[in-house]
Amino acid sequence: MKLSTICLSSCSGCHVTLLHLHDTFLNLLSSMQLVFSPLLMDIKEPQECDIAMVEGGIRNEEDIEKITTLRAKTITLIAMGTCAVYGGVAGLGNSFNHRELLQAIYPVQSEGKKPQLVSRVMPIDSAVVVDYYVPGCPPPPEVIETFMQSILKGESPKVNNLPVCAECPRVVKGEFSPEMKRTFESRINPEECLLQQGFVCMGSVTRAGCGGVCTAAGTPCIGCRGPSHRVILEATHGIYEDWVRRRCHYLGLSEKEVEHHLKNIKHNFYSFSLSMPFMRQRKTERVAEFLYRVNWDKEMLHGT
Repeated sequence: MKLSTICLSSCSGCHVTLLHLHDTFLNLLSSMQLVFSPLLMDIKEPQECDIAMVEGGIRNEEDIEKITTLRAKTITLIAMGTCAVYGGVAGLGNSFNHRELLQAIYPVQSEGKKPQLVSRVMPIDSAVVVDYYVPGCPPPPEVIETFMQSILKGESPKVNNLPVCAECPRVVKGEFSPEMKRTFESRINPEECLLQQGFVCMGSVTRAGCGGVCTAAGTPCIGCRGPSHRVILEATHGIYEDWVRRRCHYLGLSEKEVEHHLKNIKHNFYSFSLSMPFMRQRKTERVAEFLYRVNWDKEMLHGT
């Protein structure tokens, strides 16, 4: 079985996590032949392979060329990490016109050629067919290991349909705080639910699989594994909408009152999934409200 890996626009963190498997990765390679991996070996062109693991989203024309070339030579294509699956943190750049971004980064004309950015960051399934998705920023090493073991055995990898709350060791013990706080503004109770304490924790609307390590350590979930199964599949649910409903339920406040406290941090709810095309096509998602500078429909229509 032949394996390829590739980085598109990303930080290479998913590849680092792959290497963090240490001996386990070497054991996996005993059952596979690594034929293409620019980060790990000096081979310039994609090779024919059985499995390809792709890190990073699509930010420029070179990314599109890379992913389409690899897809044509691959039997099974895997989106590895949140950037490949949802667009990732780079998708926040979609709040700006890509020409503005270029001007900010390259304010002075140079003799060299500027990068040819596409109009917005996209997950890789916007360009090619993806067979499997492994979200996470980055995916935990044990998740990658379990996934690869299933693939090698010819089994379908297990899908985690639960939210992060199901893996979080914290519990709801009393009344919910009506205040919205940041972690440096208040002492954190080591046992109580962070949302209960008034912190913006997205565990209830984020897909599990991480083991709840951030919340266990006292850091609110920021949604790096992307939307929970329910948010993606059920048309009446959304990341922001579900979170607001949860606060309304526990505090007895109206949606308008809860949203008032969130007016300056709405974009935080889409830090890792802002570039997902289907988000802005659903009535429950209000992504367009968080994009102050871009007319999505106009850009899509004219391809600018």
